[in-house]
Amino acid sequence: MRLAAIFIPENTFPHLFGKDHEELTINLGGKYLYTVTEFRVTKTENPQFAPYFWRENISLVSAIVGANGTGKTSLLDIFRTTNVCEYIYEDNAYDRHYRQHETAGYQDVYYYTPHLNIHLEGNEKGNFRDLSKYQMMLDDVGHEPLELSVGLELHHSENLKRWIRAIQADELQEIITETKLPSFSGINIKINYISVEAHQTSYRFRPFFKSFEELIDEERTRREIEIVRNLKLTREDIEKRRGYYFQKLRLELEIIKRIITKVQSILEASGNKYLEEGFVNNDLTVNSEEFKSLSSTKEAFYLFLAHAYVQLTPKSKKIYFPVEEIKNLLEALLKYVPENEDIDNWTIMPVDFNAATEILIAYKAFLVAFKKDFAYDKKIALSFSPNKNLSSGEKAMYDLFGSFYDMKYRISNALHTSYGIYEKSFEIQQQQLVLIDEGDLGFHPQWKKRYIDTLLKGFQCIFPEKQIQIIFTTHDPLTLSDIPKHNITYLSKNEQGITKVEDSSLKRSFGGNISDLLTDSFFIENGLVGDFAKAKINSIITWLSIKKLEKEIKQLEEEETLIPLPLSITKREELEILKAEFENFYDVQPETQWRQIQIIDEPILRIKLQEMYAEIFEEEEDTEDTIRMEIQRLAEKLGKDVEFKDKEE
Repeated sequence: MRLAAIFIPENTFPHLFGKDHEELTINLGGKYLYTVTEFRVTKTENPQFAPYFWRENISLVSAIVGANGTGKTSLLDIFRTTNVCEYIYEDNAYDRHYRQHETAGYQDVYYYTPHLNIHLEGNEKGNFRDLSKYQMMLDDVGHEPLELSVGLELHHSENLKRWIRAIQADELQEIITETKLPSFSGINIKINYISVEAHQTSYRFRPFFKSFEELIDEERTRREIEIVRNLKLTREDIEKRRGYYFQKLRLELEIIKRIITKVQSILEASGNKYLEEGFVNNDLTVNSEEFKSLSSTKEAFYLFLAHAYVQLTPKSKKIYFPVEEIKNLLEALLKYVPENEDIDNWTIMPVDFNAATEILIAYKAFLVAFKKDFAYDKKIALSFSPNKNLSSGEKAMYDLFGSFYDMKYRISNALHTSYGIYEKSFEIQQQQLVLIDEGDLGFHPQWKKRYIDTLLKGFQCIFPEKQIQIIFTTHDPLTLSDIPKHNITYLSKNEQGITKVEDSSLKRSFGGNISDLLTDSFFIENGLVGDFAKAKINSIITWLSIKKLEKEIKQLEEEETLIPLPLSITKREELEILKAEFENFYDVQPETQWRQIQIIDEPILRIKLQEMYAEIFEEEEDTEDTIRMEIQRLAEKLGKDVEFKDKEE
C-alpha cells in the first residue's frame, strides 16, 4: 500500500492557492498519475514508475520543491489536522486504488523538521506524531513552564542521550558505517565557571557559601600535600609533570565548587524575596562544632543542605532545597572522575556513554527540581559535547536518526504513555509515512548529495519490518538528482503571491546534472549526480554489461570446436567478476531495467543505455523510435518542427 496522490478540494487553502482556487491533485509518483475531482478519479499509467525501485521496504519517495514561502510546510500540515482533503492509496497486490478521507488505518505519519516551527492548532490527528524541534523541546521538559534557557539546556542534554542511544543501537551500525558518519566514543563534560555576587543570597546562608570557598582551598592544599607524601614526590617530579599528579583531585574539587556556586546562583536569581526568610535548623552556624569539625567541603555542603530552609512567614510551609537531586548529581559526577592519566584539562571530564547517560539523567532531575519554589538562573554549570568534532550536517543526521530511533524505542518498550498535548493512537501500523520538512537545509553540498541515499539506508535500518514511504521538502537542486520527475511537486509563486503547482513532466531530475553553480571541486567530489542515482545507473550499466557478455559467450560457444577459444574463457572470467559485483542479478527482469532507463533525465546517458539495451535484445525498431522521440523533444524545446524522410540512395 502506498499513498499515490492527494486531492485538495476547491477553495480549501485560499491563503495559499488564492481565493476560490480550483481543485488540485498532488501526484506523488505512484504506479498511476491521477486527476481527481469531487465525483470522479481518472488515472493514466506513470511511465517512470518502476516497482521496487527504492529499497525492499521503501515503497515510494517524493519531494515537494519550492522557494521559501511557497507553501511546502503547509502541504505537509494537511496530514496534521485537516479532514477536508482526500488521499488516493494504491494496493500493490491487486492493482487497485482507494479514495479515502483519512490516513488513519492506512499509515502512521511522522513529521520531522530540524527547525523551530511552532504549531498552535487546536487539534492533531491520532496517527500523527510530531518530531519537530519545537515539539521535541516540549517533550524533553515534560511540558513544564520553564524559562527558555532552562528548556534549551534540558533539550540539549536529552538530545545528546538520543545520539548516544542511536550510536549504541545495533540496527544503526550499518548506516553509520556505510554513510561514513563519524561515530564518537564518549562525551566530554565541561565544568563551567559561574560567577556569583552574594547580593540576593539569604543573610543567614551567606557565611556558609563563603566558608565553602575557604574549605575548597584548604582541602586542595591539604590533599595535595598528602599526595606528595604518599608518592614521595620531589619538587623536580612535580615541576616535570606540571601538575599531573593533582589532576584528578583538582577536577573533583572543581565539580564540588561549581555545583555549590550553581545552587547559590539559583538563590541569587530568586531575588531578594528570600533575604530575611532563609533559616538553618538547630541554630547551625559556620562556627558550630559540628560544622567546624568537617574537613571535607562536600560533607560540609551536605550538612548545610540538610538544615537550611526558607520560610516566608512563621506559619507558612518550610521550603527545603532539593537535597536528593543535588546529591545525586554531585555523586554521579564524582563517581566517574577519571584517573590522572586520562585528564588533559581539569575543567573537562571525559566519560563513556553509560556514565554520560547516568549523569545526564541526574542533571535533568537537578534542573527540574528547583522549578517549583526557586527562580532558575541562566548560568550553565555543565556543558556536554561528543569527544569528536562534528559538522552541522553530521549533527543534523544524528538529530534525524536519533529522533526516529528514540520514538521507535519508546513505543516498542511501552515507555511512551503520552505524547505531547494530544491523545495519540498506540496501535502501530505496518505502513509508515515519514514527512521530512527541509531536513537538508544548511547541509554542506557533499552531504546534500548523499542525503537521499542516507535516508533510504537509515529508515530501512530503523524500521526493517515496516513499509516506509517518504515525502520531503527542499529548495535545493542537489537533492533532486535522486528523485524521478513525476515524484516531484514543484511550487512557485506568481506576482500576486499566489502559489502555483507546476507541470513536473517538463522538468529534469533523476540522474541529471545537479547544478552548474556547484561545479567547483571544493563542493562536490566524484561527479554531479546524487549517490543513489549514481548507484542505480551503475547497476543498470553493470547489468547491461552482464547481459551483453552472456550473449557474446553464447555466440562464441556456438562457434567453438572441442578446444575452447581463449577469448571465450576470458569473457567467462569477466562475466563471473561482474556477477559478483552485482547482487540479486537473477531477480532483475529486463522490463524493470528498461523502465528504470526511461527515468534518467540526462538525454545522452539515457539514449546510450537505450542503445545498449536494444543491441542486447535486438530491438532495432524501438531504438529508432527512441532516437526520433529524443530529436523531436529537443526540436520542440527550440521551437522547431522536425520531419523525418528516408535518405535518398
